[in-house]
Amino acid sequence: MPGPGLPRLHLISDGALAPDPLPRLAALLPGLPPGLVAVHLREKSLPGGPLLALAGALAELCHRHGQLLLVNERVDVALSQVPLRQGDVVLVSSDGLHGPVSDEEILE
Repeated sequence: MPGPGLPRLHLISDGALAPDPLPRLAALLPGLPPGLVAVHLREKSLPGGPLLALAGALAELCHRHGQLLLVNERVDVALSQVPLRQGDVVLVSSDGLHGPVSDEEILE
């Protein structure tokens, strides 16, 4: 069971089943409580430029409705959507990008 503040509903994009997730998410997200959803952008076959454009549109949509966007497999695209400041810590692992991470978690 997810802890407090963690999304309970995870939506995973799949271009093979639905080439453009934006219309469906634009219809769905406004009706859901903020913080409920994690949208996973997982488009392995989408080239960099179109993937970056889709990530930007999804980031804006998710932010507007208080939902989380996770970019899977593409740290470069994920970082392009995150405003980083001096002193921020970004943890990259074999299964993707995780954040935010506390100092205590890094030491573990």
